Amino acid sequence: AINIVLAIGLNIIYGFTGMFSLGHAGFMAIGAYVATLLTMSPAVKNANFFMEPIEPWLLNIQLPFPISLLIAGVIAALFAILIGIPVLKLGDDYLGIATLGFAEIIRVIINNLPTVTNGSMGIKNLPDVINIYGMYAIAGLTVFFAWRLTNNSYGRALKAIRENEIAAEASGISLLKHKVLAFS
Repeated sequence: AINIVLAIGLNIIYGFTGMFSLGHAGFMAIGAYVATLLTMSPAVKNANFFMEPIEPWLLNIQLPFPISLLIAGVIAALFAILIGIPVLKLGDDYLGIATLGFAEIIRVIINNLPTVTNGSMGIKNLPDVINIYGMYAIAGLTVFFAWRLTNNSYGRALKAIRENEIAAEASGISLLKHKVLAFS
């Protein structure tokens, strides 16, 4: 079910908009770490962070999974917007190289923040907060959202950008706005 959600996200970037982005995994990692850190209990956090203690402000935060999932999505989208605004002005292969570079920077930062991400040891004993039916419900909502996207004016604008950016811009479509929204 997680792979369905990721594939839909890639389809919006590659399929609808035609942007060659290789940084999807970096934003996925940001969202995964945020959701995990927000749902873990303080006892599990202490068990994971035995080499270097977790940041004190993160230790006692424990939120329900739906709230953590929304917060993680918003934070990952904010990072995508911050990275996307300067990078989306590049085209084709240069966009792919730049987004791959940002994904690598995110990986290096995650490995070098042991008090937040537990560094290269990762996080173990993840909480069991959702069952398979809940995951498939989220995947179904994502598929429904993508299906609705294809049939509205925003989806047609993304397809127009994919087909011909110059013609799309000439017809009044804001390239940067639509690309940044699709990227995030």
